[in-house]
Amino acid sequence: FWVESVVRKFVIDKWESQDEPEHLRTIRDRIERNEQRAGRLLGIYQKLLQGQEVETDDSQEQVELILSGLAVKQRGVLRIKNRIYEEVFNLKWVGKQLGKLRPYSEALQIWLASKQTDKSRLLRGQALQDALQWSQGKSLSDADYQFLNASQNLDRQEMQTHLEAERTKEVEARLAQERKTARVQRLFLSAVSTALVVATSLGGVSFWQYRRAVENERHARISEVRALASSAQGLFALNQRLDALVEAIRANRKLQSLGKVDTQTKNQVEMALRRTVYGISEFNQLLGHDTAVRGVAFAPDGQTLATASGDKTVKLWSRDGRLLKTLVGHTATVWSVAFAPDSQTLATASADKTVKLWSRDGRLLQTLVGHAARLRGVAFAPDGQTLASTSGDKTVKLWSRDGALLHTLVGHTAGVRGVAFAPDGQILASTSGDSTVKLWSRDGRLLQTLVGHSSGVFGVAFAPDGQTLATASSDKTVKLWSRDGRLLQTLVGHSSIVWGVTFAPNGQALATAGADQTVKLWSRDGRLLQTLVGHDNSIRGIAFAPDSQTIASASGDKTVKLWSINDNLLQTLAGHSSIVGGISFAPDNQTLASASSDNTVKLWSRNGQLLQILEGHTAAVWGVAFAPDGQTLATSSEDSTVKLWSRDGRLLHTLVGHDAMIWTVTFAPDSQTLATSSGDTTVKLWTRDGRLLQTLVGHDSIVWGVAFAPDGQTLATSSEDTTVKLWSRNGRLLQTIEGHTGGVLGVAFAPDGQTLATSSEDSTVKLWSRDGRLLQTLTGHDSTVWDVAFAPDGQTLATVSEDSTAKLWSRDGHLLQTLVGHSSTILGVDFAPDSQSLATGSQDSTVKLWNLNRILNLDELTYACDWVRDYLRTNAELEQEDRALCDGIGSNMQSPSPEE
Repeated sequence: FWVESVVRKFVIDKWESQDEPEHLRTIRDRIERNEQRAGRLLGIYQKLLQGQEVETDDSQEQVELILSGLAVKQRGVLRIKNRIYEEVFNLKWVGKQLGKLRPYSEALQIWLASKQTDKSRLLRGQALQDALQWSQGKSLSDADYQFLNASQNLDRQEMQTHLEAERTKEVEARLAQERKTARVQRLFLSAVSTALVVATSLGGVSFWQYRRAVENERHARISEVRALASSAQGLFALNQRLDALVEAIRANRKLQSLGKVDTQTKNQVEMALRRTVYGISEFNQLLGHDTAVRGVAFAPDGQTLATASGDKTVKLWSRDGRLLKTLVGHTATVWSVAFAPDSQTLATASADKTVKLWSRDGRLLQTLVGHAARLRGVAFAPDGQTLASTSGDKTVKLWSRDGALLHTLVGHTAGVRGVAFAPDGQILASTSGDSTVKLWSRDGRLLQTLVGHSSGVFGVAFAPDGQTLATASSDKTVKLWSRDGRLLQTLVGHSSIVWGVTFAPNGQALATAGADQTVKLWSRDGRLLQTLVGHDNSIRGIAFAPDSQTIASASGDKTVKLWSINDNLLQTLAGHSSIVGGISFAPDNQTLASASSDNTVKLWSRNGQLLQILEGHTAAVWGVAFAPDGQTLATSSEDSTVKLWSRDGRLLHTLVGHDAMIWTVTFAPDSQTLATSSGDTTVKLWTRDGRLLQTLVGHDSIVWGVAFAPDGQTLATSSEDTTVKLWSRNGRLLQTIEGHTGGVLGVAFAPDGQTLATSSEDSTVKLWSRDGRLLQTLTGHDSTVWDVAFAPDGQTLATVSEDSTAKLWSRDGHLLQTLVGHSSTILGVDFAPDSQSLATGSQDSTVKLWNLNRILNLDELTYACDWVRDYLRTNAELEQEDRALCDGIGSNMQSPSPEE
């Protein structure tokens, strides 16, 4: 490979492409293939050096690693073999070689040389996708990530511009047609008025022309509606979800004015609105700063929001997004802003080396001077009598409320960034570019130095109870520390610098702001709960509102976004690292179990808190079920075993007997017997203590599903052989049901035992009578239907599909609602015992809990309009036509202008 690279440098690249001889073109193709292979090989070796587990797949690259003596195959995974090579060809060496292999190396270097201003060098389209695919699994430099992020942003902007251009083109064509039609109409009307003698003959022609004009106008309006719906879908895909919601509302309003339309258009518009309604978190944007917004803070009373910017100003906003006041006085970037506990005073820290104190109404009260370099952070003590400021001069200064300098804290060896007081006001923490966090007493004594980050530390926050401290770093991590300085946990999830961190006032969650343009929401125990996307640049500031339900994020894209984290339609449980298949509610209605191909089962509380992780399987776990008495949990796995667990997570028994993966496990109503279905084409019945009772043989292919009838005397099995079989409890085959044209994946009895539902690869769900008669075929999914479940009250049926949707049906087969929220195939579904919630598990590694009380009674357009009400009223960049978009809908019948 290296010899070929030399050939390229000194021979091939000297030729002009149009004159290149055939034999050199052959060599060039070979080099490019080798470069791709070398990149993949280095990526695998990099993962091994980092300690990551790499499953063997006998690819050419893996074979080469094994033959070279660098790696060895052990129990299905690759591991480092030659420790001498590991020391020589280390991560630093790998990073250097990967850098040489960059498919965009030349473009990156020119872009960096232009100080990141030459947008012509950024990647687009397939070149960008190739680069992103190449970057997967590699630890690249910040410059690489900045280049790829900038390329993605430009690609999204150009796509959005294209969408808007298409929409404009569509509207212009419609208007041109309307003008043409109007001219025709005027000509005919003129002819009629001047030639009454031919009125009768021309009347028919005029009427025909009129009808044609009306029809042309209608087609144009339908095309416009479709364009709006497509635009909404495109904006949603680009993570511009608030804009997507507005477009979807606009499409719905125009659709309403058309009356009856074709089903395809209606479905397209409804799906665009539904997708944004279930996927929206952002509810407002604050626009007004001229450059990057660096800091953001809520007043403790929750009524006012302050933002600090590189445009040297601070802006005060009302909670609904109205600009109240612009504070002018600093002569350089304002990096940080903080409110006093009484909400009447705020402090700002600037690169002009000063701290300024302002009244709530915008009057400058005092300027604090003393630092020798630009300031980065400022914070009030809980009593409001002291404030702290941090600076590039490596110091922290403590000031009294009236501006007197109390103490200068010296100890950091690099510029000091973040500062925070503990809730009791007795200690404060500071963070620095020297990779440390320091804890100080209120009188300025150094109490402790926390060491653990591998790079500069920027953000710092105390939990409301004062027992935990969170720090954010350029090493891409957030660390949680105890008050006495012990490292409790490291939160990994951001792909670039983490600039800020803050705790929710209720202490239940924390939020982090990253240079990767995301806000991440974490549980107090360190689980990633949600990722908020939508900014087009690094996010520098983050703040919770006092109610703990709203987050404000400040970004280099000049905006502040307001997010709601209290979604009353659905809740996302993020904790698995791979596909979630099986889902099961406990009979007490308080606990949910999820099974995953990450080899674990997780137990969650009804409100989404992770309770426990069950580990023991050695392969993907596909099935999970609670016994009806709630005392036992069963799990089935690709490792060909079933495990029985106590409610508190103790392993009770391991059942061995199947010869292939076990897909489904379920309990009989008496909780004493369980059934399992397997890829070995059999179903097995077991006692609760693990004894094998019976093997049911009859299917010709993998058995996907198994379900007991409510009376416990009959069970149904579904198979890839396209049939459903009914069996007696003692194993006798009662009936074979045929009707599906593809494998039958899911099977469920209605609570009354009289109806059986099956889901299939043929994209349909079928309802059968207990004696095997086909009652109804439900169509609506666009792809394989993986699972089906009846609500405990027997009135509703839920189905989940490879088309990434869940559908709710009435007992008589009427489609009630389509649930859109997962980003990939949905494999598992279960109703809560009270029938008020639905849980779904997906290939996107998440579990979603759907609030059926809200969803089944939801008017999506009203919900959407209520969501964007403040945005339509206060956003300064919207047209007046947009402000009236929701007039007559929802809680507020008219949207006043910003001035009002």
